[in-house]
Amino acid sequence: MHNFYATASFGLGSIFFLPGKENVSIGAPPQESMVELTFANEYHSTVGIPHSSGPKWSVQEGGAMISAQCSGSMGCIARYAGDFSVEIYNVTAVHSVGPWTFVEPANGLQAWAAVRYAWGGLNSSASSLGRGVSGSNNASFLVVPEDPWSPLILFAGNSSTFGSLNGFIQAVTQAKLEVSEQAGGSKVITFVPPAGNRPCALCKEITFPWALNKTTLRPPSIGGVPVEDQPAMAYNGPFMTSTLGSAVVRTSSGPGGIREEFDFSTDTIKRL
Repeated sequence: MHNFYATASFGLGSIFFLPGKENVSIGAPPQESMVELTFANEYHSTVGIPHSSGPKWSVQEGGAMISAQCSGSMGCIARYAGDFSVEIYNVTAVHSVGPWTFVEPANGLQAWAAVRYAWGGLNSSASSLGRGVSGSNNASFLVVPEDPWSPLILFAGNSSTFGSLNGFIQAVTQAKLEVSEQAGGSKVITFVPPAGNRPCALCKEITFPWALNKTTLRPPSIGGVPVEDQPAMAYNGPFMTSTLGSAVVRTSSGPGGIREEFDFSTDTIKRL
């Protein structure tokens, strides 16, 4: 299930599947590995996990996301086996505050990102927060975890909700983030995205069970509701909707705009 959340200043995309589901093998082509935040500035500053890190599964609610590598014992095919690293491109600065890394995009865009790993901290020799990526004029950075299996927490926000970078940093560092140990070596990450200065319908508690073995893995939940990998809608966005299993797709140019229906049940697409 692909997720994409967009605001005027950034867009965050990820993919969700249940690695513990029986008789399911997930490979690692780019369309099954997308985890990226792109800012709406001139240089399109980005924060993301490359597909070369291997298969990964994510749970996302709005601008908040938790993502983890998917091991072979969970049914994932490791076509790539790179570090579960975060690549940060074309930004003005990064700031380390405790275990969090905060990102300022280029061009003065008043939106920000925060990333951290659930446990283990960073591999300081492999990460480049203090020096930038070679040849990038310190505009790009690499964040590498000490434990490659540690899930990543990513959160994005803008000035309309948090006011300033300092307000964003304060809200994120004070947000609820807990890691609890479970039987058999599994863990549960709980994260409540900060709401900022306005009511937030998307600031629901995200619970992300983690394990290296599918037999002990449970589905993640958002606001106490388990996430389904087979949702009722095949497409559910502002411009296109379709019920899962239906041959009818409805399109729209936006609120009050042109609305059309198409039937894909035959070789010839029909406009209804």
